Amino acid sequence: GGRLNAQKLAAIAQAEAAVANYASAALDAWREVENALTADILIAQQEEAQARALEEARFAEEIAERQYSSGTVNVFNLIDAQTRRLTAESQLVTARADRARNRINYHLALGGGVPGMELASEEDLFDTDAAESGRR
Repeated sequence: GGRLNAQKLAAIAQAEAAVANYASAALDAWREVENALTADILIAQQEEAQARALEEARFAEEIAERQYSSGTVNVFNLIDAQTRRLTAESQLVTARADRARNRINYHLALGGGVPGMELASEEDLFDTDAAESGRR
């Protein structure tokens, strides 16, 4: 009787540990989703601000080009306006890339996978013949 009781208590303890691990994993997943959603809002605001900055930089560059063509400013003013526009374009591209990375993290946090990517099976990992034929 004592041995069966001990086994029963051990099984209960294992089940409780499994439930606790599951709950912890679920909370971590929800935290990741919440963080990704919050980040998406902030990144979207940054992206909008960068898009506005690019519009303004393009407008300033057009003005500088007209002024340079009419001889009212020197080439350095034009180069400065072009540099500001290029910087604004770069920052907008960075913001868009950040948003795309965040969307991928959000997708993965929700349990999504990457289409076309399959994980190798244990047999494939330890099959030396397949590994050698793949190198040729």
